[in-house]
Amino acid sequence: MIIKLIPVIELPTDYLTGQPANDNSLKFSFEETTFVLLSTIPDEDLSAIVLHHTEAFRTGKIKRSEATSLWGGFILQIDGKDSFFPQCCSDLSDIEYWNRISQGKQSVCEGHPSPLVRFKDDFVLLDCNVGPHDEPFRPAPAETILRFYRLSLINAVAFAKEELTAFEKRLIKLNEQEKWGIENIGRLLIWDNANYD
Repeated sequence: MIIKLIPVIELPTDYLTGQPANDNSLKFSFEETTFVLLSTIPDEDLSAIVLHHTEAFRTGKIKRSEATSLWGGFILQIDGKDSFFPQCCSDLSDIEYWNRISQGKQSVCEGHPSPLVRFKDDFVLLDCNVGPHDEPFRPAPAETILRFYRLSLINAVAFAKEELTAFEKRLIKLNEQEKWGIENIGRLLIWDNANYD
């Protein structure tokens, strides 16, 4: 069983409608979603995304501790099949959600809806059943109960962290080039900005 966690950014509608079409227009990486693979985002678009996402913080409308990581999260791929997508309000700091699960610890995702996490023997079970009054998963998971080896998730988390670290280096470089002056930009936009102030 091959498990992958694929980091993606979700582009908000208000960002998309404000962008002119050009040769570098972002291509959505997955059908019926607004998710984009980190590695496919050109620097010009990444700069625009960061400025859009951090505007309230940079202009003093909110404190840094109120700012969030970039929207998106991680697509869970099981044996080459995209099985679970980030949900509403998920972000890149959800790597810690997946890390806790890989360690066999209960974990709740900030996104909603959020699957119920259970452990059985060497397996993780993500229960994506929804009641008649619950918010539906979008896009819908491949199955209502996703089952995979916990130890395989450990490797998936490690590889996802490597990709996030490479992405952080890009953010640091752009922060310096564009003179944004965002202190510890990786912690703000990726890892976890909570309790910064």
